[in-house]
Amino acid sequence: MRNECNIIRDILPLYADKMVSADTASFVEEHLIGCAECRAELEKLKVADAIESAVSDTENDDEKRLKAFAGKINRKRHIVISAFAAVLLLAVLLGGSLISSAKFGTVNFFAAANGFVQVTAADREYVEIQRSPRVVVARPDYELFTEYMKNRGFSEVEQFGSQHIFSDGERTERVIYYQNTYFSKWIWD
Repeated sequence: MRNECNIIRDILPLYADKMVSADTASFVEEHLIGCAECRAELEKLKVADAIESAVSDTENDDEKRLKAFAGKINRKRHIVISAFAAVLLLAVLLGGSLISSAKFGTVNFFAAANGFVQVTAADREYVEIQRSPRVVVARPDYELFTEYMKNRGFSEVEQFGSQHIFSDGERTERVIYYQNTYFSKWIWD
């Protein structure tokens, strides 16, 4: 009987996991009816499996909770990063508009930058960057300004510092002329 117990104890873990054939299972069951030691060994295996399963379930629950917590943190991090990016973009656009307004007389940052690039890099004589009130960015050349107004049919009537008053007989236009090393800007009042 002792030799049979050794064989059964070798097979017992597979039997407990239901990994044996039907013939082997009936052989093990017949032996367990008559052998208290092997029955006790099977009970130990079942208890160990139950404990291992409970620990595994607890670990899985803890792991699930940890993953859920990490997911919440990642979502919050993404929200914070997105909000920061939106605020940064808004600050850049607002700053660009303020600088554009101060330097070019228009709050449209993109139009001002486009006009500046076309005059300085693309070598255009002038670019109208805003229609109402009219704002023109041009090369830093006063003669270009007066020629532009003459071509429109206007002649200069008066000048007060940077403000120039032009008339074509019917209409009068007031234009403020600014110039620096890189460009000039003409702003109509």
